[in-house]
Amino acid sequence: NRPAPREPISIDGTFVSSKGTSYNTNFRVAQWIPNELAPETSGQIYSAAMSDDHQWLAVVGGWMGRDGRGHNGVFVLRREPVPNFENWPLKSWFDVRGMTISEIEFGPDDALITTSQEIKPDGGAAPLITVFTFAGQTLGSFIGVEKHGAPSGAGMSRLTRIAKFGPSSYAIYDPEKALIRYVAITSSAGRVDVRQTGTVSLSFPERKSNLVAFDAFPDGRVAVARTVIQEDRRSYTLVSTLSPDGRVIEEWRSPRVWRYAYVQDHVFRGFYPTMDEAATVISSVSIK
Repeated sequence: NRPAPREPISIDGTFVSSKGTSYNTNFRVAQWIPNELAPETSGQIYSAAMSDDHQWLAVVGGWMGRDGRGHNGVFVLRREPVPNFENWPLKSWFDVRGMTISEIEFGPDDALITTSQEIKPDGGAAPLITVFTFAGQTLGSFIGVEKHGAPSGAGMSRLTRIAKFGPSSYAIYDPEKALIRYVAITSSAGRVDVRQTGTVSLSFPERKSNLVAFDAFPDGRVAVARTVIQEDRRSYTLVSTLSPDGRVIEEWRSPRVWRYAYVQDHVFRGFYPTMDEAATVISSVSIK
Protein backbone atom coordinates (compact mmCIF):
# COMPACT_ATOMS: atom_id res chain seq x y z
CA ASN A 1 0.00 0.00 0.00
CA ARG A 2 1.67 3.20 -1.22
CA PRO A 3 -0.79 6.08 -1.04
CA ALA A 4 -1.00 8.58 -3.87
CA PRO A 5 -1.81 12.26 -3.18
CA ARG A 6 -5.53 11.80 -3.84
CA GLU A 7 -5.79 8.04 -3.31
CA PRO A 8 -5.04 6.63 0.16
CA ILE A 9 -5.77 3.05 -0.99
CA SER A 10 -3.33 2.98 -3.91
CA ILE A 11 -1.68 -0.47 -4.12
CA ASP A 12 1.58 -1.26 -5.92
CA GLY A 13 2.84 -4.66 -7.01
CA THR A 14 6.37 -6.05 -6.82
CA PHE A 15 7.86 -8.77 -9.01
CA VAL A 16 10.39 -10.60 -6.83
CA SER A 17 13.09 -12.13 -9.02
CA SER A 18 14.88 -15.39 -8.26
CA LYS A 19 18.07 -13.70 -9.48
CA GLY A 20 18.29 -11.38 -6.49
CA THR A 21 16.88 -8.13 -5.18
CA SER A 22 18.60 -5.99 -7.81
CA TYR A 23 16.34 -7.64 -10.40
CA ASN A 24 13.09 -6.90 -8.53
CA THR A 25 10.58 -4.75 -10.40
CA ASN A 26 7.81 -2.49 -9.07
CA PHE A 27 4.52 -2.10 -10.92
CA ARG A 28 1.77 0.53 -10.78
CA VAL A 29 -1.41 0.87 -12.78
CA ALA A 30 -0.48 4.52 -13.39
CA GLN A 31 2.77 3.29 -14.95
CA TRP A 32 0.82 1.44 -17.67
CA ILE A 33 -2.11 3.75 -18.48
CA PRO A 34 -1.19 7.21 -17.10
CA ASN A 35 -3.64 9.05 -19.36
CA GLU A 36 -6.61 6.99 -18.14
CA LEU A 37 -6.31 7.76 -14.42
CA ALA A 38 -7.72 10.69 -12.48
CA PRO A 39 -4.99 13.23 -11.56
CA GLU A 40 -2.83 12.37 -8.53
CA THR A 41 -4.08 8.78 -8.33
CA SER A 42 -2.15 5.56 -8.97
CA GLY A 43 -4.69 2.71 -8.96
CA GLN A 44 -4.66 -0.67 -7.22
CA ILE A 45 -3.12 -4.00 -8.15
CA TYR A 46 -5.33 -6.81 -6.85
CA SER A 47 -3.77 -10.02 -8.17
CA ALA A 48 -1.36 -11.44 -10.72
CA ALA A 49 -0.39 -14.73 -12.37
CA MET A 50 2.60 -16.00 -14.32
CA SER A 51 2.33 -18.26 -17.37
CA ASP A 52 3.77 -21.78 -17.17
CA ASP A 53 6.68 -20.80 -19.44
CA HIS A 54 7.47 -17.78 -17.19
CA GLN A 55 7.26 -15.38 -20.14
CA TRP A 56 3.94 -13.65 -19.42
CA LEU A 57 2.35 -11.89 -16.46
CA ALA A 58 -1.38 -11.19 -16.21
CA VAL A 59 -2.40 -8.55 -13.65
CA VAL A 60 -5.81 -7.42 -12.37
CA GLY A 61 -5.93 -3.74 -11.52
CA GLY A 62 -8.43 -1.07 -10.55
CA TRP A 63 -8.35 2.70 -10.96
CA MET A 64 -10.36 5.90 -10.75
CA GLY A 65 -10.79 7.21 -14.25
CA ARG A 66 -10.76 10.76 -15.53
CA ASP A 67 -14.50 10.29 -16.02
CA GLY A 68 -14.90 10.07 -12.23
CA ARG A 69 -15.90 6.41 -12.36
CA GLY A 70 -14.21 3.38 -10.89
CA HIS A 71 -12.75 0.90 -13.37
CA ASN A 72 -11.13 -2.53 -13.24
CA GLY A 73 -9.29 -4.36 -15.96
CA VAL A 74 -6.56 -6.77 -17.02
CA PHE A 75 -2.97 -5.95 -17.99
CA VAL A 76 -0.81 -8.42 -19.93
CA LEU A 77 3.00 -8.10 -19.72
CA ARG A 78 5.67 -10.03 -21.62
CA ARG A 79 9.17 -10.70 -20.36
CA GLU A 80 11.92 -9.00 -22.39
CA PRO A 81 15.14 -9.51 -20.42
CA VAL A 82 17.90 -6.95 -20.60
CA PRO A 83 21.28 -7.03 -18.79
CA ASN A 84 20.94 -6.72 -15.00
CA PHE A 85 17.20 -6.04 -15.14
CA GLU A 86 13.89 -7.92 -15.38
CA ASN A 87 11.96 -6.03 -18.04
CA TRP A 88 8.18 -6.58 -18.26
CA PRO A 89 6.71 -4.15 -20.83
CA LEU A 90 2.94 -3.90 -21.25
CA LYS A 91 1.68 -5.74 -24.35
CA SER A 92 -2.09 -5.37 -24.02
CA TRP A 93 -4.75 -4.25 -21.60
CA PHE A 94 -8.53 -3.99 -21.45
CA ASP A 95 -11.17 -2.40 -19.25
CA VAL A 96 -13.77 -4.88 -17.98
CA ARG A 97 -17.04 -3.00 -17.81
CA GLY A 98 -20.10 -4.07 -15.87
CA MET A 99 -18.44 -6.57 -13.55
CA THR A 100 -15.91 -6.89 -10.75
CA ILE A 101 -12.94 -9.17 -11.37
CA SER A 102 -10.41 -10.21 -8.77
CA GLU A 103 -8.21 -13.29 -9.15
CA ILE A 104 -6.59 -14.30 -12.45
CA GLU A 105 -4.83 -17.38 -13.84
CA PHE A 106 -3.61 -18.57 -17.22
CA GLY A 107 -5.80 -21.13 -18.95
CA PRO A 108 -5.44 -23.39 -21.99
CA ASP A 109 -4.39 -21.81 -25.30
CA ASP A 110 -3.38 -18.58 -23.52
CA ALA A 111 -6.90 -17.90 -22.24
CA LEU A 112 -7.14 -15.76 -19.10
CA ILE A 113 -9.31 -17.22 -16.34
CA THR A 114 -10.78 -14.64 -13.95
CA THR A 115 -13.12 -14.79 -10.99
CA SER A 116 -15.95 -12.35 -11.63
CA GLN A 117 -19.09 -10.82 -10.18
CA GLU A 118 -21.71 -9.20 -12.39
CA ILE A 119 -24.45 -7.35 -10.54
CA LYS A 120 -27.92 -8.57 -11.52
CA PRO A 121 -30.99 -6.31 -11.11
CA ASP A 122 -32.79 -9.07 -9.22
CA GLY A 123 -29.70 -10.00 -7.16
CA GLY A 124 -29.94 -13.55 -8.50
CA ALA A 125 -27.45 -16.05 -9.86
CA ALA A 126 -24.34 -14.79 -11.65
CA PRO A 127 -21.26 -16.52 -13.11
CA LEU A 128 -18.28 -17.05 -10.84
CA ILE A 129 -15.76 -17.34 -13.71
CA THR A 130 -15.27 -15.28 -16.88
CA VAL A 131 -12.68 -16.19 -19.52
CA PHE A 132 -10.94 -13.65 -21.77
CA THR A 133 -8.38 -13.58 -24.56
CA PHE A 134 -5.23 -11.48 -24.19
CA ALA A 135 -6.97 -8.79 -26.24
CA GLY A 136 -10.03 -8.68 -24.00
CA GLN A 137 -12.51 -10.72 -26.03
CA THR A 138 -14.91 -12.57 -23.73
CA LEU A 139 -14.80 -16.32 -24.38
CA GLY A 140 -17.59 -17.12 -21.93
CA SER A 141 -18.88 -16.93 -18.37
CA PHE A 142 -19.35 -20.09 -16.32
CA ILE A 143 -20.52 -21.64 -13.01
CA GLY A 144 -23.62 -19.69 -12.06
CA VAL A 145 -23.83 -19.20 -8.30
CA GLU A 146 -27.09 -18.44 -6.51
CA LYS A 147 -27.36 -14.83 -5.27
CA HIS A 148 -23.86 -14.09 -6.60
CA GLY A 149 -25.34 -11.15 -8.53
CA ALA A 150 -26.39 -9.21 -5.42
CA PRO A 151 -24.72 -5.79 -5.05
CA SER A 152 -23.42 -6.80 -1.62
CA GLY A 153 -21.39 -9.57 -3.29
CA ALA A 154 -18.95 -7.20 -5.01
CA GLY A 155 -16.74 -6.86 -1.94
CA MET A 156 -16.88 -10.58 -1.26
CA SER A 157 -15.84 -11.26 -4.85
CA ARG A 158 -12.46 -9.62 -4.16
CA LEU A 159 -11.74 -12.48 -1.72
CA THR A 160 -12.22 -15.22 -4.33
CA ARG A 161 -9.04 -17.16 -5.19
CA ILE A 162 -7.80 -19.57 -7.88
CA ALA A 163 -5.26 -22.40 -7.54
CA LYS A 164 -3.95 -24.27 -10.58
CA PHE A 165 -2.74 -27.81 -9.90
CA GLY A 166 -2.66 -29.42 -13.35
CA PRO A 167 -2.73 -28.55 -17.08
CA SER A 168 -6.54 -28.31 -17.03
CA SER A 169 -7.24 -28.62 -13.28
CA TYR A 170 -8.12 -25.64 -11.11
CA ALA A 171 -9.65 -24.99 -7.71
CA ILE A 172 -11.71 -21.90 -6.88
CA TYR A 173 -12.16 -20.59 -3.34
CA ASP A 174 -15.74 -19.30 -3.11
CA PRO A 175 -16.03 -17.18 0.07
CA GLU A 176 -19.78 -16.59 -0.31
CA LYS A 177 -20.58 -20.31 -0.12
CA ALA A 178 -17.51 -21.31 1.98
CA LEU A 179 -16.50 -23.85 -0.67
CA ILE A 180 -13.46 -24.95 -2.63
CA ARG A 181 -14.79 -25.72 -6.10
CA TYR A 182 -12.82 -28.17 -8.26
CA VAL A 183 -12.98 -27.08 -11.90
CA ALA A 184 -11.79 -28.56 -15.20
CA ILE A 185 -11.02 -26.02 -17.93
CA THR A 186 -10.32 -27.19 -21.49
CA SER A 187 -10.14 -25.59 -24.92
CA SER A 188 -10.94 -26.95 -28.37
CA ALA A 189 -11.22 -25.18 -31.71
CA GLY A 190 -11.14 -21.80 -30.03
CA ARG A 191 -13.90 -22.64 -27.58
CA VAL A 192 -13.38 -22.88 -23.83
CA ASP A 193 -15.28 -25.36 -21.66
CA VAL A 194 -15.46 -24.97 -17.86
CA ARG A 195 -16.95 -27.75 -15.72
CA GLN A 196 -17.24 -28.03 -11.95
CA THR A 197 -16.13 -31.53 -10.93
CA GLY A 198 -16.50 -31.39 -7.13
CA THR A 199 -16.55 -29.29 -3.99
CA VAL A 200 -14.99 -29.29 -0.52
CA SER A 201 -16.83 -27.50 2.28
CA LEU A 202 -14.82 -25.17 4.52
CA SER A 203 -16.50 -25.43 7.89
CA PHE A 204 -14.33 -24.29 10.79
CA PRO A 205 -15.25 -23.87 14.47
CA GLU A 206 -13.85 -20.34 14.73
CA ARG A 207 -16.31 -17.49 14.68
CA LYS A 208 -14.22 -15.47 12.25
CA SER A 209 -11.25 -16.33 10.08
CA ASN A 210 -9.73 -14.94 6.88
CA LEU A 211 -8.23 -17.11 4.16
CA VAL A 212 -4.61 -16.25 3.37
CA ALA A 213 -3.79 -18.94 0.79
CA PHE A 214 -4.95 -22.40 -0.25
CA ASP A 215 -3.82 -25.43 -2.20
CA ALA A 216 -5.65 -28.32 -3.89
CA PHE A 217 -4.68 -31.94 -4.55
CA PRO A 218 -5.89 -34.28 -7.33
CA ASP A 219 -7.37 -36.70 -4.76
CA GLY A 220 -9.79 -34.05 -3.45
CA ARG A 221 -7.87 -32.93 -0.37
CA VAL A 222 -7.31 -29.23 0.16
CA ALA A 223 -4.93 -27.28 2.39
CA VAL A 224 -5.93 -23.88 3.71
CA ALA A 225 -3.94 -21.18 5.50
CA ARG A 226 -6.26 -18.91 7.43
CA THR A 227 -5.86 -16.22 10.05
CA VAL A 228 -8.15 -16.74 13.03
CA ILE A 229 -9.41 -13.54 14.66
CA GLN A 230 -10.24 -14.00 18.34
CA GLU A 231 -12.65 -11.91 20.38
CA ASP A 232 -9.75 -10.41 22.35
CA ARG A 233 -8.37 -9.25 18.96
CA ARG A 234 -5.36 -11.54 19.26
CA SER A 235 -4.91 -13.48 16.06
CA TYR A 236 -2.95 -16.45 14.75
CA THR A 237 -2.54 -18.29 11.43
CA LEU A 238 -3.45 -21.95 10.97
CA VAL A 239 -2.53 -24.23 8.07
CA SER A 240 -5.14 -26.99 7.86
CA THR A 241 -5.36 -30.04 5.61
CA LEU A 242 -8.93 -31.16 4.85
CA SER A 243 -10.31 -34.39 3.45
CA PRO A 244 -12.68 -34.30 0.43
CA ASP A 245 -15.67 -34.31 2.84
CA GLY A 246 -14.37 -31.20 4.62
CA ARG A 247 -12.99 -32.93 7.70
CA VAL A 248 -9.79 -31.47 9.21
CA ILE A 249 -7.00 -34.07 8.97
CA GLU A 250 -4.12 -32.11 10.45
CA GLU A 251 -3.25 -28.56 11.49
CA TRP A 252 -0.13 -26.48 12.06
CA ARG A 253 -0.12 -23.17 13.93
CA SER A 254 2.21 -20.31 13.03
CA PRO A 255 3.92 -18.48 15.90
CA ARG A 256 3.03 -15.17 14.18
CA VAL A 257 0.21 -13.95 11.96
CA TRP A 258 1.04 -14.25 8.27
CA ARG A 259 0.63 -10.93 6.48
CA TYR A 260 0.37 -12.77 3.16
CA ALA A 261 1.34 -16.11 1.66
CA TYR A 262 1.61 -18.09 -1.55
CA VAL A 263 1.78 -21.78 -2.49
CA GLN A 264 4.15 -23.49 -4.89
CA ASP A 265 4.60 -27.27 -5.31
CA HIS A 266 2.41 -27.88 -2.23
CA VAL A 267 4.60 -25.69 -0.02
CA PHE A 268 3.03 -22.72 1.77
CA ARG A 269 5.29 -19.72 2.26
CA GLY A 270 3.94 -17.24 4.77
CA PHE A 271 5.43 -13.79 5.33
CA TYR A 272 5.38 -11.95 8.65
CA PRO A 273 7.49 -9.17 10.21
CA THR A 274 9.93 -9.65 13.07
CA MET A 275 8.90 -8.34 16.48
CA ASP A 276 10.49 -4.95 15.79
CA GLU A 277 9.29 -5.06 12.16
CA ALA A 278 12.85 -4.40 10.99
CA ALA A 279 12.81 -7.46 8.73
CA THR A 280 10.46 -10.02 7.22
CA VAL A 281 10.42 -13.72 8.10
CA ILE A 282 9.36 -16.38 5.59
CA SER A 283 7.84 -19.48 7.16
CA SER A 284 7.61 -22.60 4.91
CA VAL A 285 5.10 -25.40 5.52
CA SER A 286 5.15 -28.44 3.24
CA ILE A 287 2.04 -30.57 2.70
CA LYS A 288 3.03 -34.18 2.02
